[in-house]
Amino acid sequence: MQINGDEYIVVPRSIPRNSLGEVSFDICIDESLIRYPISYFFDSNDKSIVHDHVTQCINDWIDIAKKFPFCRRNCICCKTRAIKGKIMCNKHENMWQDVVYTF
Repeated sequence: MQINGDEYIVVPRSIPRNSLGEVSFDICIDESLIRYPISYFFDSNDKSIVHDHVTQCINDWIDIAKKFPFCRRNCICCKTRAIKGKIMCNKHENMWQDVVYTF
């Protein structure tokens, strides 16, 4: 997905995570990939997600979590198990719920 000019977000089939377990997105700028954690795209002031493609991915993950609440999944922000039917653990749910679940 094109972001600004020559910037693209690249979403591989299996979403990579950083060393803390946070889901990461690759941004292609001038033919080089830079990996950013998902919290990089959260704007706590506006309570929004700064890129539409990341918002779409999160909304898809939320829909799947609601359809299959008893499937084991990890929090999108860490390695901890997510709450049943959700995509985040208790800690990150309290921290980011206003940002993630508003769309």
